[in-house]
Amino acid sequence: MIDLDLVEYLVRVASRSNVEICGYINKSGRVYHLPNRAKDQATSFRVDTADIYRSTKEPRFTWFHSHPVSKAWPSNMDIDFMLQTRKPHLIIGLFPVPVVRLYGFEGRRIVEIQKWFV
Repeated sequence: MIDLDLVEYLVRVASRSNVEICGYINKSGRVYHLPNRAKDQATSFRVDTADIYRSTKEPRFTWFHSHPVSKAWPSNMDIDFMLQTRKPHLIIGLFPVPVVRLYGFEGRRIVEIQKWFV
């Protein structure tokens, strides 16, 4: 589902933005970018339910967002979002170098599933 080409694409898009990008990937690997509705978009993201439903009716496989000025570690807000959605989550960290981490669940624990150095 998530291959290196997709990861490299997300890093390119995130690298061109000074705010956190966000969206989701469906099971076939199609990327849906959503508007970031957070007040401070440089350090957080928020998706609006209406934007999600307008984008497609396809099931979401993996959520993603970027950290333009930090590493690919989930913040407390990221963890809350992961717990609410119960879906894997890809974080694109751009600082100090691009690293992408995929997080998922083992029972109730959030764990790193995969990591890419891009």
